[in-house]
Amino acid sequence: MLIFPWVMLLPVLGWNLCRRGRLAAAVPRFLVLAFGLPLLFLSLVQSKQGKYLLMAYPFLALLLGDFLVGLNPKRARRMGFLLAGAILLLALALGVAALGGGGQKVQAQLAPFLGPLRLMAVLALSGGIILGFQAWHSLAQSLVPWTAATLGLVYLVGGTWGFQLLDARKNYRRWTETARPFMQGRQVFYWQTIRSGVMVYTEHLMPEIRRAEALDSLDPEARLVAQKDEWNAHAWGMTPERRAQFEILCQVPTGGGEILLLRKKHS
Repeated sequence: MLIFPWVMLLPVLGWNLCRRGRLAAAVPRFLVLAFGLPLLFLSLVQSKQGKYLLMAYPFLALLLGDFLVGLNPKRARRMGFLLAGAILLLALALGVAALGGGGQKVQAQLAPFLGPLRLMAVLALSGGIILGFQAWHSLAQSLVPWTAATLGLVYLVGGTWGFQLLDARKNYRRWTETARPFMQGRQVFYWQTIRSGVMVYTEHLMPEIRRAEALDSLDPEARLVAQKDEWNAHAWGMTPERRAQFEILCQVPTGGGEILLLRKKHS
């Protein structure tokens, strides 16, 4: 998503580099390696996030810029239609989401964000139409600036208005305020992979428990933190009998799930 819609041009860019023998030159070869090696290496790791590749995108941008500058009017027109189509596809996806698509569950999740979604859809639609007009008239020099301006406006709305609405649901303030009183003076453990925000804001170290057998010896005075979906999963040796040994002290919706604070029942 971070390089949309430029990612649509990657097959054409790769074909162009091979067909024209550009990889024989040192600079294009370096740029390809500077982008490709981090992409390959980070694709092999277990945890994947698009932001990990931010340091590689400038090299791809240089390759794409060199490719676009060298286009003749006919090919620039085709690339312009491809970019316009991608932007209009984005507008369609945003519009469908803003107008009730995706079913009742999805719409319940999107309800707080309908304002920014509608504005982003209008911006993308307007930008896509303008790009199509420019491509039709072979205005190659305007394609990249208008694409960048359209995406910039869409991301500006999403990153300010949208993120402001999202932050209240994603941050750990509610969790911290609710759970901290139950943790005072207690040893706290975390079931499965810890979320750093859960630990940092409550100012408690939380050693991880990864196997359900370790729960059997847990002190009733200790506290256990878990994501609801991981706590209810039939994995890592967890059984309904072990789960029934614990009671929920509080559960706080955070992000796309819920965080539980539990303690072992006294025998």
